[in-house]
Order: sequence, then C-alpha cells, then structure tokens
Amino acid sequence: MFTGIIESKGKINQIVENSEGLTLFIQVERNKMNLSAGESIAVNGVCLTVISFEKYIFLVEVVKETLSKTNISAFKLNHEVNLERPLKASGRFGGHIVQGHIDFLGCIQNIIPVGLGIEMRIELPQEQLKYCVPKGSIAIEGISLTIAKIIKNTIVVAIIPHTLQMTNLWQKNINDMVNVEVDILGKYVESLFHGGKNV
Repeated sequence: MFTGIIESKGKINQIVENSEGLTLFIQVERNKMNLSAGESIAVNGVCLTVISFEKYIFLVEVVKETLSKTNISAFKLNHEVNLERPLKASGRFGGHIVQGHIDFLGCIQNIIPVGLGIEMRIELPQEQLKYCVPKGSIAIEGISLTIAKIIKNTIVVAIIPHTLQMTNLWQKNINDMVNVEVDILGKYVESLFHGGKNV
C-alpha cells in the first residue's frame, strides 16, 4: 500500500522492448533510495517490482496489460518519474490509501498559474466521475491530491509549489495523459450498495 506522498524523482535511463512489454532502467537521485530486488515501488503511481538495483539505477519490467492502462508507453529517455516505496507499518500516513493500480488515464485540459503554484484541470471518463467528490482524494501520477471542484467531466486540483518541486507535474503540458487512481473507499461503498457484486 502507498500513500501518494512522493519520496523522490527518478529519470528514465534506458528503455528496452521485449516480447512481454518493456524493461525500464530508472536512475534515482544519489543517497535518496536504497532499493532491493523483489520489493515494490510505485512509478508514476503504477505498482511495479524492482528486478535489480545497482549504481543508483533500478530495473522494472512492465507487461503489456500495464502498458495498455497507463501512460508508461509514452515514456522517453530522461523522462522524470515520481517514486514512492510502500508504507512501512511504523510509518506516518500522510496522504490517502493508494494501491498502485491505475484505474484509467485522464487528459490535462488546462494548466493555470496560481501564485507560485498551478491549478490543473483534468478530463476524466464520464463513467468514472461517480468516484470523485469535491474535497475528496485522488491520485494523479501517484500523487495524493484533493479535488477542489468538479466541472462537468473535469476535475480541478490545486498544485502547491512544494508539490511542483518534488514531483514531475512541472513538466506536464495540456493534452498530456496522466495516470489516475480513484479513492478505493468510493469503490468499496459502491460494491456494498450493489450487494458485493463487481461493478
């Protein structure tokens, strides 16, 4: 389980295509992370498994199913990614429950400067808006954010300067696709109302 509080940023060092999907080589900032093979890590909100870690570069494998549901297929060399390791049992819960299972892609419709921060407007699939409420939580690129308001099929989130500095949102542009994971609590409530059936 993750919380949507980004620990560090990484850079795509190498991308290798294979029959199963992609192998990503991701370079981390020095002294920021000491990873071990077999552990989970969220890359732009996508839960992946560390295959190896050496000289500040770790490898993850991304299967075709994951590529089809995330924006990883659009990664390029030197692309910055958000990184978060799973929450320790003794850790402080700073964001909200994030599973690392991307629900869908959202499209950035507008980016508006607000002081030293920005307001980002993201279009979501119409059928997914039922999981979104004003002041509720949502994970965008693995970052725990609060929905400020909803305008038709677009959510509005405010990005403070600290979040811009600590994540890759500063490099986003209008029409970019972003990974979105809705709050799991909303899905549990919906399942309960439907008698536990998959919805």
